[in-house]
Amino acid sequence: MKRVTWGALAIGAVFFLESCTSQQTVTQTPQQTVEQNQNPSETKDEGLALHYMDTTVRPQDDFFNYVNGNWVKTAEIPADKSSWGSFNELREHTDENSLAILDNILKENYAPGTEGQKIQSLYATFMDMDTRNAQGINPIKADLERIDAIRNLNDLQRYMDKATRTGDNPLYGWGVSADMKNSKMNAVYLGGPSLGLGKDYYQKESEANTKTIAEYQKYVTELLNVLGYKNPETTAANIVGLEKDMAKTLLTLEEGRDANKRYNPRTVAELRTLVKNVDLPAYLKNVGVNTDRVIIGEINYYKNFDRFVNQKNLPLIKDYMKLRLLASNASNL
Repeated sequence: MKRVTWGALAIGAVFFLESCTSQQTVTQTPQQTVEQNQNPSETKDEGLALHYMDTTVRPQDDFFNYVNGNWVKTAEIPADKSSWGSFNELREHTDENSLAILDNILKENYAPGTEGQKIQSLYATFMDMDTRNAQGINPIKADLERIDAIRNLNDLQRYMDKATRTGDNPLYGWGVSADMKNSKMNAVYLGGPSLGLGKDYYQKESEANTKTIAEYQKYVTELLNVLGYKNPETTAANIVGLEKDMAKTLLTLEEGRDANKRYNPRTVAELRTLVKNVDLPAYLKNVGVNTDRVIIGEINYYKNFDRFVNQKNLPLIKDYMKLRLLASNASNL
């Protein structure tokens, strides 16, 4: 138990430090989670914040305000936050407790090789910005070279099989969750592509979205400069164009609220006809997924997959993959 706890603390400390500059953008109301306390006996209202309810509202008329009405009336969003709710409070308390534990560990002297010393070393490595800046992109250089070495679709698939294990497959992936039409069963879900912006920025034509995409393209150009591209502006425009084309095959935010549109079961054998330029059944087997059925949320993306991923388009796909690799690891470099 001690080994698991200390290891989790070390990883949690790094993610805490990394997330200090990020903001959550989803507002949660207190009743979306049970309030948690280190001492269960101190939990108010036996685990439910009943004082946040507005019992003057009939639940059959407005259940949301019946459950959360008093919280909505009294809650204040902290000046340094974009949203606030019970999950935010829980995160704040957890971070405070984790940091207090970490502070105590950092004050101790541990023998080399012990768990305490490993935590101290991990923390010191993360905080050593001089070394991280000096290393630049060297920590991901081997992965970039593996992408450069891709010559055909078979090479691409082999790379994606390995990249999935480290979470760096931007074209497709998988996960497990409850079957939306049979909650007693878990199902394997195939995911969609990784985009630099929310899909609605690409899908909806507006002056604001056009400006956002233009700024994003500048950001992509800067990252490609870091990667040493000779014509970063042109490549950035091509990558953003690819992401825009991909996004147009995805469900809009409004369409995504229709669970039936996100529920597209297919047998693994059927994946061979759905996508031909990569072998999805072999992919699932190679990454250790033993199933004969999957659910696809973005079926239209997979119907268009071969249009995006093909031998002719492979140079652009490799550019896109290198961009997504750097972007996803930038905060750790």
